[in-house]
Amino acid sequence: MASVVARYAVNHLSAFTSFPGREGKSPALALKSLEVFISPCVVAFPPFPPRSNDSSHAHAAVALINPANERLEGAKFSPGDAHKYLPPLAGGDAFRYPLVYPEQCVDGLVHEAAGARLAAALAADYPVLKGEERERIRCRPGRAAVSRSYGGLVQNFGSIVHAVAPRFDVGVDVAAWRTRLTSTWHSALSKAHESGATFAVSPLLGSGGLGAPYADAADVAASAALSWRGHDDGASPTTALALQIVVQDDADADTLVGAIEARGATRID
Repeated sequence: MASVVARYAVNHLSAFTSFPGREGKSPALALKSLEVFISPCVVAFPPFPPRSNDSSHAHAAVALINPANERLEGAKFSPGDAHKYLPPLAGGDAFRYPLVYPEQCVDGLVHEAAGARLAAALAADYPVLKGEERERIRCRPGRAAVSRSYGGLVQNFGSIVHAVAPRFDVGVDVAAWRTRLTSTWHSALSKAHESGATFAVSPLLGSGGLGAPYADAADVAASAALSWRGHDDGASPTTALALQIVVQDDADADTLVGAIEARGATRID
């Protein structure tokens, strides 16, 4: 099960904030809080315990941020697919499928748990972008899409936000990468807020299979979480959003906590 490491108030606010240049415009809404959790798997063991499928239960107010690919089709091989289709590797059962280690395959786990209806819904709601037919791109890096929850996911989550983070390749322009990853976080949080969620649960975007050094991904996550602002435009909900970032061990948690506290967040636990 997930265990909490630290909780932070964001700019001491749980309500609206205003900024120069926004006079006369809709107020901006900061995160209510930012929390760091340790869990072996954000999909199977999120910060909240399993709930009834009854939509009146609080799971409907929780959005899972899923690190998706540009096609919104799920990982090429989910863990189940890998076991079925990929040839075994040497080294015994514990080392047969190293390329689908769970924390690098949240997207695969999400689609496996949700079933085919998730991919079908995303294909219907997010058609292939013009000029991107060859690669079937539906959502570019730096952006996010949102869907309802399906299948086994409805036990824990009311909506799924599919966030497309940039890759950290050899020779990457680090400044441009940071800007795009920040945009990914902001877009994902806005989609979660617009879906009516009061909690957003997320792994550390950009790390793992996308190649970013953990410290860099943690620093961007801290900066993006503390700088995000939703807007009360009369259409989006006015309830503040809390973000819960889930990591897998103490070392990762310490790195993320250090990045958050270096930016002046106030610890409240």
